[in-house]
Amino acid sequence: MVMKIRRKPKRKFQPSKKVTRSGSRFKTPRKLEEPIPPALRNGTIMSIDPGTQRLGWCISRVSYTNGGTLQRTRLARGTVFGRSMGCLRVSNIVGEVRIIQQTYGVTHVVMEDYQLISGKTNGVFVIPALIGVLKYDWYTRNTTEPIMVKSATWKYLVCGNGTAGKDQVVDCMLTTDLLSKSEYNQIKKEFASNKRVSDQDPQDCFDAMAIDSFVILSIERNIKREALKINGTD
Repeated sequence: MVMKIRRKPKRKFQPSKKVTRSGSRFKTPRKLEEPIPPALRNGTIMSIDPGTQRLGWCISRVSYTNGGTLQRTRLARGTVFGRSMGCLRVSNIVGEVRIIQQTYGVTHVVMEDYQLISGKTNGVFVIPALIGVLKYDWYTRNTTEPIMVKSATWKYLVCGNGTAGKDQVVDCMLTTDLLSKSEYNQIKKEFASNKRVSDQDPQDCFDAMAIDSFVILSIERNIKREALKINGTD
């Protein structure tokens, strides 16, 4: 007697997610990341563009009461220059950042995360190490994690282009009034007075100010989104 094996009928493929065609591949659409938590509406925020040669920073104070408008005051901005070599350089940078945070009473830290660029090896080990030490130093004093933001995320919101170059970032800030021409000229003048030629480039400071603008825009967007939900129009 021969037993027949009953095979299950093949099921047709039914994708559970909407897909779009990109060339010869199918890809799920990527949603823009929103790293700024909705609860962040009050406090003193330090935005950091990390680097071992130059670390850009910007500090703003924000306050908001329900039904009101977001109040924002930019307290300071600048660049921490890397001195010495190796671990001593990292230690000096972290020490200066700590002093700045304590001076202005920083309550939140937003920092650009490191992104490995194909073909670029400069800083591939040192910058992630610096970021790790900065995160650890902040956590030991505040028991909270810094908010990490990818460059493509803040550039997309500030410039409308996640791959914008450094010059494009400054141009976008100037054309959208995120940075006034007078403040731009003032910063250029301040950095031009530095004795070292390598210390005369304000770009890292501008990038930190752009990250700061990203934070403010994100907070404003979160407030508007909540208002729409309350009014039942979302």
